[in-house]
Amino acid sequence: MYLLYFLFSVMIIGAVGIIAIPFINSQKTISANLCKTVLCMISFIALVFAGTGGTHQLSEWLNGPKQHYQLLTEVQALGGIDGMISRLSQKTKAHPNDAQAWFILGKLYLVKQDSALAFDAFQKAKNLDPANPEIDKYYRAAKESS
Repeated sequence: MYLLYFLFSVMIIGAVGIIAIPFINSQKTISANLCKTVLCMISFIALVFAGTGGTHQLSEWLNGPKQHYQLLTEVQALGGIDGMISRLSQKTKAHPNDAQAWFILGKLYLVKQDSALAFDAFQKAKNLDPANPEIDKYYRAAKESS
């Protein structure tokens, strides 16, 4: 993988160098210094990109909006937040011992800014799964806000 980054850096430096040669050899010192500066900056950026594993972060940055759009589409297909609350309420009536369902229901109530119902849902989730640190964190936050 690092070999690919190295080759990519060499290609960029080579391409910019080929373009910059006429300017560097010219008598105009401003354009020669500018080309040298740009060449150094591109080299530095390429090395930083290669050294930090930039492709993964770049991929996340490029795919982030796509993932948000997919999530929005899925939420809308479920009837929005209200539809999801309705479905989870039915699920908790059918399966009252499902701590995860109560936990997610509490999070949805937080989205709707209904802290009393969120606290009740988190309390039921905590009673069903007292060792879960994530449920505990949300339970404490809901307790403080209500």
